Amino acid sequence: GHPNICRRPCILLMRGACQKGAACGFCHVAHEARVPSFDKQQRDFLKHLPPATFLEMILPYVRKAVEESELPGAGQVLQLLESEIVIRAPGGTTVQRIPRKIRYVLQRMSLANLVSLTCSTLPGRFPKLMSIELKNLRETAMILEVCAP
Repeated sequence: GHPNICRRPCILLMRGACQKGAACGFCHVAHEARVPSFDKQQRDFLKHLPPATFLEMILPYVRKAVEESELPGAGQVLQLLESEIVIRAPGGTTVQRIPRKIRYVLQRMSLANLVSLTCSTLPGRFPKLMSIELKNLRETAMILEVCAP
């Protein structure tokens, strides 16, 4: 599951002070780079997009992250996203040209980051469904890690 669906790095561990071990809600495996994030202007741009346009914009990035994850069940996240696009825009939408700086960040985001972005950007019940799918993926990854020889 690391780094595609793991949580943010544990800053207490980085300081050598995390006592929680496996019970910690953050990732205890080294990360190669800082978690990509948007600046305020980019977040505002995303917040003002129509929901269907936002979903279609992130679809290729989610598809790529799912294909690269090799985790059983990762396709559920993609299916959920595609279904929501059909519900929100039955006739399809025209994806706006994505600003270069936003593309740059999206390309570097993990599957977990993309799901979190979706959850923080969109209103309604859909973000909760995406969160549940991410939680299920994390649980599957933990089971596979425990069962691996």
